[in-house]
Amino acid sequence: MSSTLTREPAHGTIIEYVQFNCRCKLCEDNWQINSDRYFYMRRSESDPKKVPPDIVADHIATMLEMGFEVAAIADGAGVSRDTVLAVAGGRATRLQRRTADAILALDPSQPIPNHRVPLPIVRAMLDEMRGAGLTLQWIYRTAGISPKFQGNRRRCSWENYVKLRRVYDVLKDAGLIGEGDDGATA
Repeated sequence: MSSTLTREPAHGTIIEYVQFNCRCKLCEDNWQINSDRYFYMRRSESDPKKVPPDIVADHIATMLEMGFEVAAIADGAGVSRDTVLAVAGGRATRLQRRTADAILALDPSQPIPNHRVPLPIVRAMLDEMRGAGLTLQWIYRTAGISPKFQGNRRRCSWENYVKLRRVYDVLKDAGLIGEGDDGATA
């Protein structure tokens, strides 16, 4: 003989409100109290895994102004592009600490591999080489880059950056540029 268990609804519980769709005043009030408590706990600032996104948003804004792309920031930090866009756009109310740390660990003065390089990084390198008396035509020819290269307005391709960096490193190792030139006169 099979017996089915019939259960008397226990009014005033969250289960009754959610599973049994009871909308009596007691169930509704209990649901409201518990859901408010739940969302308050989720929003609390005491959660050590969550951080406010303000500092991270400023860091992303700085990198975007320099010419980094959203995809480059996301790939460099190992987070999704949507996360970067949400933080930059002010839609994120809190972030996981590891996400914030990953984004803040990105150095705006260093390029992110396999992405376009912001022009200020390339310009600083070119200015240092030109300061040593080298012409742009010589630098581009030595690097194997077309003389028509102008940095694509705000960014340089990763391939061209690597070529320029090789020339820069050779010149620095030879002592023609960089810290070897201290400007001291005898």
